[in-house]
Amino acid sequence: MIIGNKLCFLRVPCLFLLFIFSLVAVLHRQIEGIRVAGSLHDLGMIGVPGEILSSPRTLTDYEFALIKTHPVVGYNILKDVEFPWSEADIIVQHHERMDGSGYPYGVQREAILPEDPAVVDTCVRLFREKGYQLKES
Repeated sequence: MIIGNKLCFLRVPCLFLLFIFSLVAVLHRQIEGIRVAGSLHDLGMIGVPGEILSSPRTLTDYEFALIKTHPVVGYNILKDVEFPWSEADIIVQHHERMDGSGYPYGVQREAILPEDPAVVDTCVRLFREKGYQLKES
């Protein structure tokens, strides 16, 4: 039953919800891949000495260089593991930035996966405090 413009006020939120639900259905697989990457993204830290990871002081250039190897170490661990997603590629790129200022390769824009691995790293940083301090430039 339509009473004045009431149908309009009900239709817009319903259409919006249907749109969101359809996106969720399409993106569920991709979201699950990003969730798994978020859980594994710092796996390569296994190659960094614990003294560096737990250091309360600012890291030296050498120590920071060791930290910066963790995406490649994580990639090498997972590259031959079969996932329904490109987990190893997401992990190796999780510190890359759109402007090319990231690491380990300094790739930019189109070379970065559409999953935007920086988002994975940023989300994890929001919900967990790191046990080490990176040297500020």
